[in-house]
Order: sequence, then C-alpha cells, then structure tokens
Amino acid sequence: TALHDAGFMVSVANPSCVKGFGQSENLRNKTDTADAALIARYCALIKPAAWSPPPGSSDSYEPGRSDFRHSRGPRITADLN
Repeated sequence: TALHDAGFMVSVANPSCVKGFGQSENLRNKTDTADAALIARYCALIKPAAWSPPPGSSDSYEPGRSDFRHSRGPRITADLN
C-alpha cells in the first residue's frame, strides 16, 4: 500500500504468467536487472489492471493480527526446524 499511497500505479500479476512471458522470449538470465526489464515489458504489453488496497488496510504491524503476511514467517521457520 505504500507505493499506492505515494501515487504509483500498482498492479498484481500472476508470477507464473510473467515467467511464461519470459520463457516465450527465450530468456535465461536470472538477475534483478533482467527480471525488472522482463516485468516492465510484460506490463507494457499486457497492461494489467490497476490495484487499489481494500478500505481500511494497513502495512503496519498490529499485535494479535493473524493475516497471511504476519503469520507466514513463523510457520516457515517452524517447518524448517
């Protein structure tokens, strides 16, 4: 939500679709620079819909909050131990 609040257009794209798009371009490089360029080309061609955060959403941590973003980290740690 921070990028949206700062006035940037935010889109949510399925990572599998972006990966498939890269494979269709026969790309093999896996660097941050190459990934950023791929995502930029994908968005320029596909033009994914703009995303807006749901009303009342927040990126700040709230004790006791049990949404996916905050509950995932400890579970992954538990699964690895």
